[in-house]
Amino acid sequence: MTDMLNEIDLTYYTRKGKLRSLFRTFGWIAEYAKANNGPTPTVSEIAYGRKLSRVTVYRHLDDLELRGLIEMRNGKIIIPDSTWIPPQIAF
Repeated sequence: MTDMLNEIDLTYYTRKGKLRSLFRTFGWIAEYAKANNGPTPTVSEIAYGRKLSRVTVYRHLDDLELRGLIEMRNGKIIIPDSTWIPPQIAF
């Protein structure tokens, strides 16, 4: 069943030229987190920043999670194997 789902998703993305958009969304999420010292964007922020509908963003997030590139925990986007270094605060 899983192989069939992956094949259908891959077919959808390559046939309609959407695979590039999927990985651009992933790159946008990673760059946002880097620019904001760790926190990942909300669905609304991704939709606005990438000029996509919220439905498309949810589809991308589901597919990125199936591919193991992100994890969703309590509604938050987590990028596995990434490390966050807190900013240095001078007192």
